Amino acid sequence: MDIKRIVKKLTEDYNTKDPFKLAKKLDISIRYYILEDTKGFYKKILTKKYIFINSELSEFEQRVVCAHELGHAILHSSKKFEFMLDRTSLIRKSRVEEEANLFASWLLFNDDIDDEHYSKKNIEDWVIDNVINLKNK
Repeated sequence: MDIKRIVKKLTEDYNTKDPFKLAKKLDISIRYYILEDTKGFYKKILTKKYIFINSELSEFEQRVVCAHELGHAILHSSKKFEFMLDRTSLIRKSRVEEEANLFASWLLFNDDIDDEHYSKKNIEDWVIDNVINLKNK
């Protein structure tokens, strides 16, 4: 799956990299609740897609969570995929989380990191590094 290409097409089609605006344009409802120890999650109920975000997070953290959950909504919302996640162990959840993190990082951060640099680092480390850089700007 070429996540960078998916994000590029999405942001060009909708002319924004803002995850909240993209969710709205894609008819994905965002709901805010106190979620205790959970930062957020994505859920498809019947035919409607929802992103739930912990209302106690900072605005910056909510943006990162929204981008990550949007990745799930776009990359992992087919009926076949959802069935496999719910009914089997064929798909490792860590892979799914890594893909959502990668989606969020391509959406939120500049394209100035080349593929060679990316391949040398764990996806989660790369997301954290970019989040810290963005927050410090």
